[in-house]
Amino acid sequence: MDTLRFVGGVVVAYLGFVLVMGSFSLVSDAVPAITSFVAANATHPIVLLNLGLVGATALIVALAWRKQ
Repeated sequence: MDTLRFVGGVVVAYLGFVLVMGSFSLVSDAVPAITSFVAANATHPIVLLNLGLVGATALIVALAWRKQ
């Protein structure tokens, strides 16, 4: 069970890493456009969902490391 949980955490962490790296590549090209978009849509459900997914990824990875 611990191995399965660890592998699941690694998969989710990888997906979160891909999301973050994709965001960084966009940010470097369009900082002003993205900041105005985020300011205008900060409470949009999709934005909040993405923030929640990143937070959940960090939590899962932290819990997986803590169990070791």
